[in-house]
Amino acid sequence: NKTFSDLLQDYVNKPYEELLELANDALAVIVEALIQVAPEDNAAEFILPFIATTLASDGRYSELEHTFLNDVLQGELTYDEAKTCMQAHYNPEIFEAVDKIIDACGQDLKSALIVFCLCFAAVDETITREESAYLATLLS
Repeated sequence: NKTFSDLLQDYVNKPYEELLELANDALAVIVEALIQVAPEDNAAEFILPFIATTLASDGRYSELEHTFLNDVLQGELTYDEAKTCMQAHYNPEIFEAVDKIIDACGQDLKSALIVFCLCFAAVDETITREESAYLATLLS
């Protein structure tokens, strides 16, 4: 029976390409669910707080996290643009809002969002105590 720490370590141990594949699979589920309730062009606005709060939760933003962000979103944000966005989401009220959104989702969407966040947290090959606490909050 795996513990939460074991789950986190499993993600940390995954190679970059596998995390990218898992994040893209989760993103497909998330976008599909969002299309049911909102126009497709609003998907990015919905998804961004999940990425930004996960990456901001430990107060650090690495080059590897930045590369992963652009790979997942097929974007071309500069490091400084993305870091500014992460810093804007480093806010307890936003963390709480994201947690409430996840709690309001159905199980399939909630699972996809958690996997998506886990991939972002694990991509720099470590999940800090702060990231772990944030992910635990999202799961509960």
